[in-house]
Amino acid sequence: MRKLLLAATLALPLASHAVEVSPVVAIYSPSQKIGVLSITNTDSTPKTYQVFADAWTIENGKQTRRETDDIRFAPSLITVQPGKRQVIRYLKSNPAASEQAYRIRIQEILDPEVAKLPGLHQTVKIDSPWFWRPKGAQPQLSASWQGGSLVIQNTGSATAQLTNLTAGPENRSGLVGYVLPTEALELPLKAKSPPSAIRVVVNGVVQELAVR
Repeated sequence: MRKLLLAATLALPLASHAVEVSPVVAIYSPSQKIGVLSITNTDSTPKTYQVFADAWTIENGKQTRRETDDIRFAPSLITVQPGKRQVIRYLKSNPAASEQAYRIRIQEILDPEVAKLPGLHQTVKIDSPWFWRPKGAQPQLSASWQGGSLVIQNTGSATAQLTNLTAGPENRSGLVGYVLPTEALELPLKAKSPPSAIRVVVNGVVQELAVR
């Protein structure tokens, strides 16, 4: 099981620190082999970005990320002029019969001359979940109370995106986390006793789960 240490985006497209990216959360069929990622620079100066793909899997019950060539971006390093939009094409290889999950990382590369200037320099880092998901694949969730924490287990065949969780008097708005197939997500709650049930939005659909 893992504790909640997640930060992700829900907007499509995403606007962050003078950059807009689309798509952010993406779900494709296994037959989808080519597509595009667009990056728009809404700042007043040119910006350089590099794009990476990480395979996102479960190993020994824990989320693991490894850089992969399953998704190749061309070009993967770009400079976008102020107010302009750059389209990056991608090629997807190594299809599988089961769901494949990836995290697409977009990293701003700081201008060397700017880096020489004194002070702190913030750069954009965007981390987007993309899925290649077979037709009919669905998450299958159950909830239990273990050691003062709510545990949500996914025994299904698709990743569950959890948002807007209600557990007794506790409410969590927005993104709660992602639970990959075979994974258990541990959520510490303020309550001292377990709720009888929880209400959560799973991949856009409201579900109520009894807590064992």
